[in-house]
Amino acid sequence: MAKNILEAKIGFGTWQALDPKLIVDQLRWAIENNYDFIDTAWVYENEKIIGDALSTLRNQNYKIPPIQTKIWTPFFKQDVIQQLKSQLKDLQLECVDSVLLHRPHVDNTYNVKAWKELIQAKKLGLVKHIGVSNFDKDMIEILYTETGVYPEINQIELSANYTRRDRIKYNLEKKIVIQAWTPLGLIKENLKNSFLIEMAKKYNCTVPQLLIAYASSFKTAPIIKSSSEERVKENIAKIDLVLDEEDVYLIDRKLNRHESSLDQKTDTYPEFSLDK
Repeated sequence: MAKNILEAKIGFGTWQALDPKLIVDQLRWAIENNYDFIDTAWVYENEKIIGDALSTLRNQNYKIPPIQTKIWTPFFKQDVIQQLKSQLKDLQLECVDSVLLHRPHVDNTYNVKAWKELIQAKKLGLVKHIGVSNFDKDMIEILYTETGVYPEINQIELSANYTRRDRIKYNLEKKIVIQAWTPLGLIKENLKNSFLIEMAKKYNCTVPQLLIAYASSFKTAPIIKSSSEERVKENIAKIDLVLDEEDVYLIDRKLNRHESSLDQKTDTYPEFSLDK
């Protein structure tokens, strides 16, 4: 397990985790298999049951890994610190390890406002590390210009089906830690992909493990979720697998569609900041 969230290799996701009993098991599996952090968000509508689950696990003497949450975009217009305090109450925490602005508001005025308040929240000791999610270069530069503070973390969609190398390059140059959501990409298709199946054999791993290694090759911390104990173990079992540079290139060339894997197109305003 990493010393802190900035050194994490892999995180455990909780999107769509809504069953109170199952979530205790899911978090237990994640802890027992040494996932580096647990990722949640207000919009997942599960912070209260996660807080209850963490309390249960603490009472069972489990060591709780870093917890990360996110502030949903409509709250940027409101009091971000009060919203964070409300989320901390649900999570049963006095201080959370990381808080991200979940996705950019169409009006950058509110992005800057929310970022300033998140900086203040860190000074107040409510959060250890602050960052953003789904923000592109131009948006981050606006935050820095207005505050003199870069995000410590940027959580972005990154998979074999959707790799934005311009994003990766920029964040690494600015020493912003990259977390990768949906690293398995179009998993139903990918599990049947003959190219991936053959390459997984080369590395003596499963296709999901290969896809996680692909995301990790860009110095990211993939975030994986599962409601199966077997898959929770499988997803982290080869976390130190290193792919040959040529194979990373081949995966990118054959599978990268250059568009979001999700129907809701959470790659917000890509035309605003795609490096030409």
